[in-house]
Amino acid sequence: MDVKLCSAGHYYDSSEYSECPVCAKKKGVEVEFGSEDMDSAVPPTVGGPSVSFEDGGKMDGYSPTQPGSATMPGDPVTVGKNPEIDVYGETEPVGINSAQLETMPPGSNVSMGGYGSTYGATFSESGVTMPANVNNVAGFSPVTGWLVCVEGPMRGKDYRIKPGYNYIGRAANMQIYIEGDQTISRERHAVIAYDNKGKVFFFGPMEGQSTVYINDALVINKEILKPYDIITIGNTKFVFVPLCGDNFTW
Repeated sequence: MDVKLCSAGHYYDSSEYSECPVCAKKKGVEVEFGSEDMDSAVPPTVGGPSVSFEDGGKMDGYSPTQPGSATMPGDPVTVGKNPEIDVYGETEPVGINSAQLETMPPGSNVSMGGYGSTYGATFSESGVTMPANVNNVAGFSPVTGWLVCVEGPMRGKDYRIKPGYNYIGRAANMQIYIEGDQTISRERHAVIAYDNKGKVFFFGPMEGQSTVYINDALVINKEILKPYDIITIGNTKFVFVPLCGDNFTW
């Protein structure tokens, strides 16, 4: 094997190629790679399966490697298109796809195998504060109960209650977003909360312009909710339906 360096900085085996195969391809010249005796060529530094390309293309150069060892799944892998592979060029990572990333919990560490490279990444949902004292499932806050509108513009609609504080208002950034009732303040009119340690729900006023009630009794401070209590906020009434409590919690 006679390794040479072309003017563009690519290494190639001059005993196998008359000129640099990478440069030849860029010029539109088809150069065949290797011979039947593959012992004379240096294989890619990849542990495990074979790799093919959907468009049937060949890998440029004879040693498309980077420093380090690759981690790849056990089965043969086909990537979408033949990436341009150079001696120290980046390659398309394999072993994980975008659909898998979307379903992974925030904070997951992902190792993605490539030719001679290990791609590590940490995924998190930016700007979202997760509640404490809750064993989250599937990377999101599980439902703990519901408010079901029984009177008002949104009659028949249900609202999920998540662990921790759930602020109620007409603004879309509220945890419980109620449309149509102009007597409800836009932000933090009231709050409903689930205490995971005590396994109880609380409801009380916050910054709303109108009063709030439980079973037609005025609420001044936060009070414990009981199953099927009627909550009144503005001109809207809700039935409280718990999921979590003494018999079940996350």
